[in-house]
Amino acid sequence: MEEYLQALRKQLKAFSPEEQEAFIEEISSHIEESEKDPKTGKNIEQRRRKLMRELGSPKDMGRGLKAVYRPDRLIDYLLIAIPYAYYPLLNSLYINLMPQYSWADVRLDILIHLPLVAIGIWRRSAPLALFWISIIVSQLLYITTQVYWYYGIQTALWAVLLLGLLGLAGYILWRNRNDLLTLVFGALPLSMCIIGNLISVVRPTGHTFYGFLNQSLLIIYLSISDFNFFLILATMALFFLPTNRRMRWLALLLYGLMIGFGREYLIEFQTRSTMTPIAHWVYDLLIILPLLIVSLGWWLEQSNKRRLELATA
Repeated sequence: MEEYLQALRKQLKAFSPEEQEAFIEEISSHIEESEKDPKTGKNIEQRRRKLMRELGSPKDMGRGLKAVYRPDRLIDYLLIAIPYAYYPLLNSLYINLMPQYSWADVRLDILIHLPLVAIGIWRRSAPLALFWISIIVSQLLYITTQVYWYYGIQTALWAVLLLGLLGLAGYILWRNRNDLLTLVFGALPLSMCIIGNLISVVRPTGHTFYGFLNQSLLIIYLSISDFNFFLILATMALFFLPTNRRMRWLALLLYGLMIGFGREYLIEFQTRSTMTPIAHWVYDLLIILPLLIVSLGWWLEQSNKRRLELATA
């Protein structure tokens, strides 16, 4: 077993010394408990063989730990934070270019950020790739759902790209189906984006009475609207940088709420346009939906964890 732990330590060089020690200590403790457990075999040799089959090779174990805890997660975060922080400057650039160049709009923004999806795939970082896929998908939905094909025949080409990115997101989510945190991180913005655009097309109407929940959402929105951009960066930092999964689940919940509070429906609610108002359940849905998705994901992970603990007890 000592040889196994030494080989595993070599596979964990990308982690900090403190993280290496924590992993080695946890796995070493698991090995000791399994060697003493009579349920795993009649003698210590049988127990060790069974344990090795469960653990896999040091290389496989190291690859699995890297996939879940990503030792270079700071780089992943910077590949989100830096391009995202430049959005206000890019928007100003597009405004200045559009009078002379009609293509300097959302289409140029998609082409600029599309390579970040490729970088995420190259780095084998599912969260990085999924983040930028969700951003670009929201822009492509805006293009492809424009009435009367505002972008002309190009709309068909952008629709192909949209389907390709949705297929890629589905493939990444399927590959990471055993990691509920990554699964929810990818599914949350995509589902809210798709549902939000469907609501934009259907535009369900409602009454003019604003309930307590609607008014509360508006108050919160007005309080954070000026800081929503920076709050998303903060929630991404809480998701990418810590190794504590509870902290990352909390960050994911806050991220979902930031998406909900940033939707245009709350802006329409604020202005109280004289046009036919959207049904008020839409406002509630944009906040309740992320709460439900994240809560369900966290509950399933905790249930699986307890089931595994009972099985190995």
